[in-house]
Amino acid sequence: MPRNHFSLLFTLFFSAFYLFSFSNFGNAQNLNFTGTVKEESSGQELKDIHLFVANTSFQTFSDSLGRFSIPNIPPGRWELVIKGEGFETIQETIELVKNKSNNQDFLLKSDLRIFPLELKLSEKRREKLVQEFSESFLTASNYKEDIRLLNPDALIFSEDENSKETLVEAKGYLIFVNDKTGFLFTLYLLE
Repeated sequence: MPRNHFSLLFTLFFSAFYLFSFSNFGNAQNLNFTGTVKEESSGQELKDIHLFVANTSFQTFSDSLGRFSIPNIPPGRWELVIKGEGFETIQETIELVKNKSNNQDFLLKSDLRIFPLELKLSEKRREKLVQEFSESFLTASNYKEDIRLLNPDALIFSEDENSKETLVEAKGYLIFVNDKTGFLFTLYLLE
């Protein structure tokens, strides 16, 4: 093999090795945040509890043993939100540090909030209300034609006693998907 071909192959090999090594080096600095979620009074492990870092895509749900793991989070201070149907929401600042345990357990209290009496609706009327909610909710989005609600059954429609207006709440979280990108996002409606 001519000397200049060998030199070119050698340069390409080490350039690829350098890029691969340092691109993985950046990810190697990220951390896993793990722990368990239990019910406060009984100590029972809780499944399907949503844990997420506010305003990021870092999220997970607890498994049947109450365990959770949020992988690949950069070190630093983060605002963690923990929500589960029938339980009070926890919002807490966590600090993830390299070379330290990033494991934390959480105890959730039962939520004694009473949901309004849901309206008895025909399937057609419910579909119309879901469509109106989605259109109203996504009105300012440039991508509203691409976004759809995946779990409309989480919406609770009720009627205001005084004004007779139809109100909407969500039991748990709402999941939207962008059909073009496949990107999912989870939202909670606040009072």
